[in-house]
Amino acid sequence: MLKDDRWYFYLIDGLTIPIKEPPKLPFSDFPPYPDFENRMRMEQVITEKVYFYLRLKEEKGKEEALTWFRNGQGYKLNVEAWMPYFTLRKSFVVFAAWVENRYWGQKMVIEALSDARSVLVFKDHEMLRLYDVAGHLRPKISLEEYKELFEDQWRDRARWAGWDVQFAYDGYDTRMILKAAAFPS
Repeated sequence: MLKDDRWYFYLIDGLTIPIKEPPKLPFSDFPPYPDFENRMRMEQVITEKVYFYLRLKEEKGKEEALTWFRNGQGYKLNVEAWMPYFTLRKSFVVFAAWVENRYWGQKMVIEALSDARSVLVFKDHEMLRLYDVAGHLRPKISLEEYKELFEDQWRDRARWAGWDVQFAYDGYDTRMILKAAAFPS
């Protein structure tokens, strides 16, 4: 797109990456765009996940499609390897908050941390905001099913760390309320 004698790549959701002049080759100076990099990364991952889920659902049914995203056993291995300092339940909470914050840029708050009950909050949850901002998701998947895909994956992860989980939503904030449960065998 050409605007005011400047070229821009333009995405449907209004995010633009400015290119001030054609780069001299070889070109490797890609300045950060911190306000949008996490959103761009998350949008790509969520878009691929929703697409794959819908294809699987069409071919194999909803339950089988959800099963493809259950990665609790592998997530537990990561928790044990990267957070060996606490009990598995506490390590799960701290690891989840750290990964979501540092890897995905998601604002996270640990409101409670014990082996009996913990609370983890996704503040201004990027996944929920994307559903409203990215115009291509709503026509493909309902908000309820979109949340179910998120919740099912986290429910499986929590189960492998010895938690039952309840989800509560307040605007764009997502609260995971974790209560101790039996570990799977």
